[in-house]
Amino acid sequence: MARAKTVTKLPLDSFAEILGINPIHFNGMYSDVTRSDCGQPYFQFAYQDAHKIAREDLARAISTAERRIENYIGYNLTPDWNQELRRTTRPASPELYGTALTPRLSRKSISTSKGYLISGGQRATTLITAGVAVVRTDEDSDTYFETMTAAVTTAVADCEIRAFYPGKSGAKEWEIRPIEVSSTGGVATIVFKSWQLVDPDLQSQLSPDASGIDGDAAASYLTTIDVYRVYNDPQEQVQFMWENLPGSCDCGSSTCATCAWSVQNGCLQVRDNRIGYVTYAPGTWDAASNGFLSAEFSVGREPEKMRLWYYSGWEDLSLDCPRTEMDFYWAEAVAVYAVGLLDRAVCECTNVSNYFDYWREDLARQGKDRAFQISASQADNVFGSTRGAIFALGACTQEGRRVAR
Repeated sequence: MARAKTVTKLPLDSFAEILGINPIHFNGMYSDVTRSDCGQPYFQFAYQDAHKIAREDLARAISTAERRIENYIGYNLTPDWNQELRRTTRPASPELYGTALTPRLSRKSISTSKGYLISGGQRATTLITAGVAVVRTDEDSDTYFETMTAAVTTAVADCEIRAFYPGKSGAKEWEIRPIEVSSTGGVATIVFKSWQLVDPDLQSQLSPDASGIDGDAAASYLTTIDVYRVYNDPQEQVQFMWENLPGSCDCGSSTCATCAWSVQNGCLQVRDNRIGYVTYAPGTWDAASNGFLSAEFSVGREPEKMRLWYYSGWEDLSLDCPRTEMDFYWAEAVAVYAVGLLDRAVCECTNVSNYFDYWREDLARQGKDRAFQISASQADNVFGSTRGAIFALGACTQEGRRVAR
């Protein structure tokens, strides 16, 4: 699997597909069946070949592109979990304390930093089965066994099933992406590509072979995966926080928590999904009903601030799993913008290097050999003036794509 310490929303293997990079080479391997004059492997780290971009470099560029685009448009490119601190809605007069309700007797609301809210909650993982055996097959009869298949007995929904490298405790950087999951009769079948399960020890060698890892050798691949359920846990959505007022406790006592916050849990209700308006109320989670029971504030005034946990992001409803797959509209914008952020050469493959050179070109550059006509807004682009940056700006400024904050 094309992996990196920097976790990206766009899978590295999907990035390689968009750019037309051979997936076997991209994952640091070679194979006798590769029909390409350019068989240079990509390495995991830059120090393994100082003359080329490594997968870790690409991951950092992709992450930077994703964060800048998300900050500009106001929401996650794919659904993700967020945590933030917010002040409660306060009266205009600073000497007053507010109540929990508006003059219309409805709950007060606040605006979150991310739009396209789905629900309150936190990321949760549950191990379904560890050490699930995978089987390699050659479905297209080209002598390279490119398909890996695993089966696990579970009632978990397909879109909540995730595959990870074995023994990694379901850590994000070790998730195998993308995968295909289909369930029949309580058995989930997981399918992905062989180059997504390359032995990471071979990829991390200090001085790897210049030709790469032998992709035709069975020993180059792992033979098991760990399968987890990854889902939104709604039990913790908001924590209300009160500061201690003078005289509220005996400060001569060793148990007095003078500078500690009084806290209480509660729940969120999404009032406007796109903009990110939520209402808040104290509540107690009830496992029997799988919901919150109403409660009163434990302190006799509105809290000063609150900590929020929520799940939000753009969903392309045409996809089978819109909460785990990135809309190609955004995937392409991220990929070409990330290319424009790179400052070193890629491989010597003509098709790939030409693609990189095209999107990395600075359209604001003026010289004897070339000059471009770009608008003032493009020249002042917050993303930069490379062709990839201008493409990303165009994607972000298309009508309806940006959420005003």
